[in-house]
Amino acid sequence: MRRLLSSILCAMMLFTCISCAAAPEIVPEYDASVSEDGIDLKGMTIVIGMSTEHEGQGQNLGYTPGTDFGDLASERVKDIENRFNCDIEFKYVSSIGERAYNSAVGGTFLFDFITSGSFGLLNYMRANAFQNLATVENLDVFDQSKWGNRYMLISTMYDGGIFAVTTAALPLRVATGDLGIICVNETYVSNLLETDPRDYFENGEWNWENFEKCIENFAHTNNSNQYVYSFSAGFGRFARDLALSNGNDAVFVNKNGEFEIGYFTETALEAYNKAWDWFYGATADNVSGEHNKDLFLSGEVVMYCDDTRTLVDGTNSILYHLENFGIVPFPTGPNAESANDYQTSYTNSSLSWAIPITAQDVEISALIMDNLFEPFEGYETEESIIEYLSRNYFYDERDAKLLLEYTTGEHMQYHVHMEMSSMFDGMPESGILKSLESYRDSIYTSAKKSSFPSYATLFEYEEYFHE
Repeated sequence: MRRLLSSILCAMMLFTCISCAAAPEIVPEYDASVSEDGIDLKGMTIVIGMSTEHEGQGQNLGYTPGTDFGDLASERVKDIENRFNCDIEFKYVSSIGERAYNSAVGGTFLFDFITSGSFGLLNYMRANAFQNLATVENLDVFDQSKWGNRYMLISTMYDGGIFAVTTAALPLRVATGDLGIICVNETYVSNLLETDPRDYFENGEWNWENFEKCIENFAHTNNSNQYVYSFSAGFGRFARDLALSNGNDAVFVNKNGEFEIGYFTETALEAYNKAWDWFYGATADNVSGEHNKDLFLSGEVVMYCDDTRTLVDGTNSILYHLENFGIVPFPTGPNAESANDYQTSYTNSSLSWAIPITAQDVEISALIMDNLFEPFEGYETEESIIEYLSRNYFYDERDAKLLLEYTTGEHMQYHVHMEMSSMFDGMPESGILKSLESYRDSIYTSAKKSSFPSYATLFEYEEYFHE
């Protein structure tokens, strides 16, 4: 990602060639001259649209009811109702983005704001169904500490607009995205008297060489006479992020100022071949190609690759079902800039908040969002969240620190799902080179309509983002 941003000056030439489809201007009735303390919404009902998968969690803003954060979220909702003299109603529907889009097309009100995965909003953002949040007064979309790292927000950007935000000021909300991470059963590592991957990482030695040592040495038969794999992952997802941790960017700017996709470079191919060696070469018996969280929870694998969402999201997450585990990022390859150049890709920011253009009053929606998602009392700093996670979930503080750093640092790269996943998932059957060749044209065609305008928008606003 840093490599990509170093090419901004070249890319600026590209902006003039990209048309910006301006959203219809909305003139709200909200009076910005009135201080927040004097705002009285006179019993107005604020309707928040949520997916049916969050039914029962609405008042808890997606947190599990009965937990510390769930209780704080419920209290926050009540506080906002009292402060602004309004009622907040959570309405649960399936296909929330589509419903909001249909209301925009019909010019009818359904929601004041909604939450959805950013992937589910893609087509509707492009169709101007949602407000460009860079234009509202009551929400500073460029505040990364509150609304999310700009690299995470790429998935909500398009043609000059920023159409949704994440709630980064609330603990663990950004971590519910699809960011790849490697989980480690620390009990097994300790029993085997092997080096902890976290120690490799802490010492700046979490690279392909030491990852390979783990694959070679972690496989064993447990006390129940059950074979335990060293590592389990879907080949496609793992190979993709291994390429990013070998000095690649998902999207980069070439010397002509044009966007290119980083998954077709020589260093990317080097990563795919290395992953192939581990999965299908001499260590094949030690690696399971299954993407199955249950294998990890049942003790059938030592290391498991999945999204951070499976780590922290709800009572089915790993945090709730396994005690002594650790986390590490993808190991860096020989072409990485440094030991800190670990990267992950994502296609979806699971809890993205957007304001439909048919909201009752866009500025009132922004006002409620801005206040609703202030940091919880007692959890205003990263240190306080790290302390909470270490006390309640992780055995080792290093894991809590990594999770926070992973979702706020420059380690995430966006790409659109679709053909990209098909290409990687097809590699084990058709081979690496054939898959790359078969999908290259369709992926570029898709990227020109989707991710390239998103990255161009990031460049356009880059100087405005702040902590």
